[in-house]
Formats: sequence, structure tokens, C-alpha cells
Amino acid sequence: MKLICRYLLDAEAAFANSLSKEWEDFLKDVYDKIIRRKFSNGNIYFRPEITRIQKFKLKKLKPASNPIFLDGVSGKDLNIVI
Repeated sequence: MKLICRYLLDAEAAFANSLSKEWEDFLKDVYDKIIRRKFSNGNIYFRPEITRIQKFKLKKLKPASNPIFLDGVSGKDLNIVI
């Protein structure tokens, strides 16, 4: 999710030093699927791991950003550590 937030902040510049075109395509595809709600809905808690400063910058630079990337999703916390 941090990489998707970086993509939101930096747009194409986020991939300037990308190691893999496949990785870039994957991130863009996941971002697009999240925005278009292609994943099934559930009752699972998710909170993006972004700082308050990153959240502030995203809100300022991209006021129309989907709130899921800033505020996360309420639900049951499965306590999954990534």
C-alpha cells in the first residue's frame, strides 16, 4: 500500500528508478482494481501505513483521492502482520 500511496504522490515519477516494468504494471493494475471496486467486499479491518505528513500531502495534492488510501477500512482486525 505504501507503494500505491507513493504512486498517488509522485505519479509516474514514482517509477523513474523502477527495477521492473512488470512491477510497475502490477501496482497500476492493483490501484485500478481498488478504485473500480473489483475486489470483493468484506468485513476486514485495514489501515494504511502512512505517516500523518504523507496523509496531509496526499489530501493537499490529490483532494479527490479515494479515502481508502488515506483512512483505510473498518472491520474485524485479523492481526495479520506484513
